[in-house]
Amino acid sequence: MNLPFDRSAPLAHVEHKHTLRSKSAAEDAEDRSTSLFIDVAFGLSPALLGLLAGPAGYPATFLVSSIVAAIGATWLLLPGRAWARSRALPAG
Repeated sequence: MNLPFDRSAPLAHVEHKHTLRSKSAAEDAEDRSTSLFIDVAFGLSPALLGLLAGPAGYPATFLVSSIVAAIGATWLLLPGRAWARSRALPAG
């Protein structure tokens, strides 16, 4: 019987070793915090901006959105943030 592959080939018997590790409590908390803030941002932003757009109009809504985005980007890029220091530490 001719099989499309040779079962006696050396690569057919290679066992794959998985190097999976479980997350530490800090990594798990970081993932949950990130997910929470993303959910809150995508959930509340459209509603709050919609409430602003009614009385103030679209130009004011875009202005407020751009100011909030600029403040957030500036805050993330500031040197000396705790998360920036922790990421700069060498592993091990």
